[in-house]
Amino acid sequence: GAELRAVAARSAAKELVEALLRFLLLRGAGRNPEPLAIAEAVQWAQAAGGASVETFGQVVVFLRWASFEDQICAALESVPSPKFMATLRATLEAGKAGAQGLKDEVQERVACTSRWQSVGMQNLCGRLRRREEKALPVAVLLLELGKAEVR
Repeated sequence: GAELRAVAARSAAKELVEALLRFLLLRGAGRNPEPLAIAEAVQWAQAAGGASVETFGQVVVFLRWASFEDQICAALESVPSPKFMATLRATLEAGKAGAQGLKDEVQERVACTSRWQSVGMQNLCGRLRRREEKALPVAVLLLELGKAEVR
């Protein structure tokens, strides 16, 4: 009874951690993994009592972050949609104004964009030095918003 439930809860929690690690390792290797394994692990952990509600919330935040970061990177590879560029502009402007009082998801995008700028700016500048036109929409937006590093 109780011992079996405890083992199932620990196994579910371990599976969730392993799914997150696999996801991160694949992203670090330059691949774009699907979050399906994480979603399945979350469902199992939730059913087995292997993680708290707060943990599930943090996994959702992590997946939204990864998705937005992927969208930023994709915007350097191909022409970004006007909708994404509007979202990126609003996010960058919110970051300049300060993230206090914003919806959680907007705060997450502001944090993601700030981190991306510290890591991805070299990549963007390298693309500009190589005259990769695909990087221009994001570079122009960053220049418009006062990001001098792009110059």
